[in-house]
Amino acid sequence: LTRAPTDGAGPLGPSVSTHRPRGESSERPVGEWTEAEIECRGNRIPVRINGVLQNECTGAHTRGYLALQSEGGPLEFRNVRLTPLGE
Repeated sequence: LTRAPTDGAGPLGPSVSTHRPRGESSERPVGEWTEAEIECRGNRIPVRINGVLQNECTGAHTRGYLALQSEGGPLEFRNVRLTPLGE
């Protein structure tokens, strides 16, 4: 379990857990699109890459902007969809 810097979401900021199974890769071969599913329900945000749970955040802000980023290389997006979740 790792903790992000304090940002007002809670006493220690959001809590982020990493769930990547050892030895299991969620990467697709070069040239194939990667599918990311990010679900924001309450203050819980699980992140799945190609169906594999990668990270989960709790204690996050529930209002604000949505930002997508790349770490270390160019990134393209397609078919970005925002879908309201039922309660």
